[in-house]
Amino acid sequence: MKKSRRSADLSMNVPLWVWCALGLVFWQILLWAQPPSILMDDSGEMIAASWNLGLPHPPGYPLFDLLGHVFSRLPLGTVAFRFGLMGSLVVLLSIAFLLKTCIELAARLKLKSALPYFGEMLLMLAAFCFLSCRTVFAQSLSAKGSVYTLTLLLISVLIWIRVSGKGKVYLAWFLWGLGLANHWQTVILLAPFLVFLTYQVFGFSFKKMVWACFLQVLGLSLYLYLPLRAGAQPSWGFPLHWSEFKWVVFRQLVAGEEMQIHPLRFYTEGLASLLQSYLVWIPGIFLAAAAGLWVVYRFEKSLSRDFLVLVVPMVAALAAVHEANNLYLMPVYLLPLSGLLVLLSFVGLFWLLTRGGLLFQKTLAMVLLLFSIFWGWNCFEMESRSRYTLAEDFGVNVLKCLPRGAVLLADGDNYVMPLWYTKYVDHLRPDVIVEPTVFLFHEWGWNQLGLQAEDLKTAPSPPPFEERWVGLLKNPNHPFFYSFGRQYFPVGLNLIGRGTPHGLADGWTASVLGGDEVQNLSGLERMRGIAENREVAREDPPTNDLYASYALQGMAEADWFWKHHDELKALARLETVLYFQPRWPGVYAKMASMMGSMGYLEMARNLCQLSIQADPKARLGYALLARFDKVKTQDKDSRDYGHLSEILEKAGCPFLSRLACPGPRPDTKTLN
Repeated sequence: MKKSRRSADLSMNVPLWVWCALGLVFWQILLWAQPPSILMDDSGEMIAASWNLGLPHPPGYPLFDLLGHVFSRLPLGTVAFRFGLMGSLVVLLSIAFLLKTCIELAARLKLKSALPYFGEMLLMLAAFCFLSCRTVFAQSLSAKGSVYTLTLLLISVLIWIRVSGKGKVYLAWFLWGLGLANHWQTVILLAPFLVFLTYQVFGFSFKKMVWACFLQVLGLSLYLYLPLRAGAQPSWGFPLHWSEFKWVVFRQLVAGEEMQIHPLRFYTEGLASLLQSYLVWIPGIFLAAAAGLWVVYRFEKSLSRDFLVLVVPMVAALAAVHEANNLYLMPVYLLPLSGLLVLLSFVGLFWLLTRGGLLFQKTLAMVLLLFSIFWGWNCFEMESRSRYTLAEDFGVNVLKCLPRGAVLLADGDNYVMPLWYTKYVDHLRPDVIVEPTVFLFHEWGWNQLGLQAEDLKTAPSPPPFEERWVGLLKNPNHPFFYSFGRQYFPVGLNLIGRGTPHGLADGWTASVLGGDEVQNLSGLERMRGIAENREVAREDPPTNDLYASYALQGMAEADWFWKHHDELKALARLETVLYFQPRWPGVYAKMASMMGSMGYLEMARNLCQLSIQADPKARLGYALLARFDKVKTQDKDSRDYGHLSEILEKAGCPFLSRLACPGPRPDTKTLN
């Protein structure tokens, strides 16, 4: 009798504190893997928008914004770490609901074993399988991943409501409304599941359906956040009017890129990506899930039907909705179904293993549990981001390269998102204006430029685009920079002579724009450790190598500006080199050569002395100093040096400006 009671109620066999301890172990594992800063996905933008109560990219994600803003105020680690903490807790809550659902479904299906603690071992196996899915683990470490894990939690709760059979339909409709305020593109596919659930409990009661719809609208009311925070920074769109509100919520930014008929090759590649999703799971889990679905069908056909109603719309929607360049994100799109997959696997394994004897059950259950722990360790090794700082370094180094008051237009998530995090959350370089180029296709984008700098405001009645663009280029207070990547915007407009700063770059390439040759930086934006589609063969470059690369590109750009007779920009680029290599004798020698050719001999001699001080073994400083000592032409007078100091200060050369002024000469140690 004692054994049968154990098998009848799995929750009573192990004390509650054991399950709590297991949850703390899982939490500690996720904390060990948490990155100290952002990842190179949408996380930088999502965190910046939530931190400032702004608007991230469409559809706005109001639930994430509000929850994230609460977590961002916790006095724990960096702001990015706090958002990762939110993602971890959401995953742990999903595991808790999953285990509760496993217990109740085993009771409904009358799954029993005479072996003591057999069911508990399978529960632990289910928990390890869930956490060791590489997609679940990876998304729990990312702020953007919290959007998907929140949907995962919602579906886990809805499945528990359906399996428990306790009639919490009102709660289900309210949660559905909240889910629509998080990631409606996925959650709206739950509508058939909600309809079946409501019919089984209420039938077609009009009064009760009105109450259910009221609660759903109450959850959906979080979208009022969008017009209330219109104009906050950073902000995609200005949803203060119905047309702009629709533009944000219904993602009209990508209108025409989705919901279209693709070539046959697209669907074959999509199917291949779908089949490859099993690589992120423990081998064989899909077979166990198929067996579990068959067991559920044998005992409760209506429950198996509801599970299919939950799964089929999501899987079918992938073929009709997602973009061709996002096929690699297929496992992420399927993430909300992870809980159901593990639940069915638990049922399938329970039924299959109880077909054998007690020794068979005990042995195989222990083997599977140990293998799941081993697989989880392998997942931790592959997905851990505990030492990852590359994305934030990227943003910091890009902003370092920009002069005071610069305007930077940029394309690409991997470029804009880290810059927004560094600017809005770390409050680094508040004088720099960073804006995606797509903003300037809209009136609210030009208005946001005006909100960041008073002298960038445009007339209420918009002038022709070209006039606005030329005004932006010629504004004397805001040096213009761009990084357009694969999207050269706008076509045909003159961008000659403008720099293209990169946070990770290893060289310069020549390209033709407007009939003239322009130097553009070739990117070293390595994929390993930056995004989901990383290349294992390429490793992240060490920091010292990156700094050496920045210094080399600065020297190359200075040579280009000097060649095109733009001395001030050449000197400004050489000053940026000092941010990364303050004791490089070559940069002081190049500055000395430039100043000497301009007739400022005393300043050139001082720069030669700094070159020698940086490296006494370097010969170039001595050679230039000897050459300037032999020059018999008259040096500039003090008024010329004073005028030069003012010009250099305005050109963004504070070091050279101080050097041009009378007084103590700067030391290379002060530049570190």
